[in-house]
Amino acid sequence: MAEANGITGGIELDTIRFNNEKAANSDEVGNKECLYTFYIYDKNLKPIEDANLYIDSIYKKIFDEAKVSFITPDEITTLISEKEKKVGATTEIKEGAEMTWQVLNESMFSDYVG
Repeated sequence: MAEANGITGGIELDTIRFNNEKAANSDEVGNKECLYTFYIYDKNLKPIEDANLYIDSIYKKIFDEAKVSFITPDEITTLISEKEKKVGATTEIKEGAEMTWQVLNESMFSDYVG
């Protein structure tokens, strides 16, 4: 659709998916809300920061025609920050060492008798 409107590159579409909590009156678990945002890059691959891109531009028209509902990158950043606060993701945690995963076994626990 972008090419049909004369756009040949420089568009990035990001999908953000949040796991929603189980609704009080629902048996449904794992409901995921998808949010979309886009970024436009100049010829030097630097992001173009212009609020009009999300209000009145050929790019907005392209996403509207594709029926892709989006929110701005600033709105995405706010939602991510709110989610981080909700789950307790502090700066220390976010900037900490890489996580490693281990398979738990009985010998890892102090009351294990082998």
